[in-house]
Amino acid sequence: MDIKTLVPIEFSRKITPMAMKDLLWNSFDNTKVLISTVTQLDNFNCKNYSDGCFSVISYADRPNTGKQPVADDVVVDFAFKDGMRHIAESACNHDFILAGHDDEVIGSWKLNHPAMVKAYQASLPKPIPADDKGWPTSERIDNIARNESDGDHYKAIAAITTLEHLGYTHNGGEQWKPPLGKQSSNDLELKRLAEFAWYNKLILDGENPVDCAIREMAEKHDIDIRSDEDKLRDAIDLAIDEANLGLDNIDRGLIMVALLASNKLNITTKGK
Repeated sequence: MDIKTLVPIEFSRKITPMAMKDLLWNSFDNTKVLISTVTQLDNFNCKNYSDGCFSVISYADRPNTGKQPVADDVVVDFAFKDGMRHIAESACNHDFILAGHDDEVIGSWKLNHPAMVKAYQASLPKPIPADDKGWPTSERIDNIARNESDGDHYKAIAAITTLEHLGYTHNGGEQWKPPLGKQSSNDLELKRLAEFAWYNKLILDGENPVDCAIREMAEKHDIDIRSDEDKLRDAIDLAIDEANLGLDNIDRGLIMVALLASNKLNITTKGK
């Protein structure tokens, strides 16, 4: 079903209540629903949590009660008692009187569906174009800032946080000022790395972005990035942990050499 040919039920009810034999589209399970019972009619004419799933495919004829049922500018289709039909005319074009010749008396009417689709589309918020440089206009920026229902509202908050974290400042106007001083490509890459790590909560307490990147990449690709001192300390600790597993004199000699080396390198181990 082409949603551009549908009229949301909430919009339609603002013009006139739903009627028997109106045909609806249920987007939840992609089915057509014909209003055929009083219970259905009552439900569809009340505000309901499921309203967002239903749209009008076509309108059924409504009987003329002798009173104009919709506003003057609403476009409707008329059916006269003599069988003639007048399509897509404003409601004020004819009197809804019940007396007179058959060619003068309206037997039934219904909302003109193409006109309702057009009216609904016209009611939607209009996108505010960017200026000639591609930047959002001030009006658009104000709307984003003030309207939490705007899809870009929280993106804007995240963008502001990002810019402030990178040292940018805003002193009015449509653009932020970068930090003072010319930045090298390495500085920019480092800042991108810092921002990525910061937002993804990768940086450990007391860790800088470079160390974070090295650690993350090493873990991902199973690379041993320990220094020689770290490897020696870990080897000593492992040997001490396994000291009661029947180490021979060669093992003990290696541990002694390692301990002497660690003392020279000022490495703290479990054995010291």
